[in-house]
Amino acid sequence: MDPAKKLAALPPDWHDDLKMTVMFSPFRDKNLNPKSWDQKVKFWSDVIIEQCKQSGESLIDMQGLRATFRRNEKSPTCLETVLQEMMKYLFYYLDSK
Repeated sequence: MDPAKKLAALPPDWHDDLKMTVMFSPFRDKNLNPKSWDQKVKFWSDVIIEQCKQSGESLIDMQGLRATFRRNEKSPTCLETVLQEMMKYLFYYLDSK
């Protein structure tokens, strides 16, 4: 199913084929371009959080995310790294309490 039909608010870049090719690709070594790496994590983290808010779901799984964010017959190949980074942030946040 087209994410545009599932999500009320897609990021503006969603319709930019060149940008989304980069966003759907696997992560490269963070040391090559840390700023770009962080921007990609932020992009997907924001999209995932927004999807959770819109759907009312607080539990997510890789298969569901890949299906939700399918675009032009392709699924993002970078979501595992994004989820790992989101978990690091969550554990850091919980640890600081």
